[in-house]
Amino acid sequence: LLPRMRPVHRLAVTTTLAASRCLGLVCRGATGAPRQQLLTRTMGGASIVHDVAGEGYAIAQFPARSDNYGFLLHDAATGATAAIDTPEVAPILAALRSKEWTLTHILNTHHHHDHAGGNAELRRLFPEVHIVAPRAEVAEIGHVDTPVGHGDAVAVGSLALQVIDVGGHTLGHVAYYAPQVRA
Repeated sequence: LLPRMRPVHRLAVTTTLAASRCLGLVCRGATGAPRQQLLTRTMGGASIVHDVAGEGYAIAQFPARSDNYGFLLHDAATGATAAIDTPEVAPILAALRSKEWTLTHILNTHHHHDHAGGNAELRRLFPEVHIVAPRAEVAEIGHVDTPVGHGDAVAVGSLALQVIDVGGHTLGHVAYYAPQVRA
């Protein structure tokens, strides 16, 4: 029996395995307290809800759709930037412009349209973008370069992420855990 899980906005829930660091995403420590000061501000037309930076990385959270959020993970060492899911293209583009980042990766957590619906348009705009998605949901997502499952490793620049199976919401649902990220 797992302890009661606490969601953070639309983010994947915290488990004891990923209690203090993760992407897919969790931005709180094991106690539920924010690890760093999170800011709300508007930058270049993009409303950045949470903007967290650490040694070598940054995470930007922004509103998408009427009831969701988008996330960007940026590796400062290489300039690689991943969108965690693609709920809506315009807010992702606005956040990228406001941060002056270029999209290099898309990490889909599952196949629902509000999580993978922007993949095709972003691939058209960024032909070199690398799309990573759950192996069990490749047919539903489409345009996938790297199918992943539990225990696999994914790199966004120099940031190493571990894939965790969190099936339940959908059978193939995954989360991305970044041990080096302290958000």
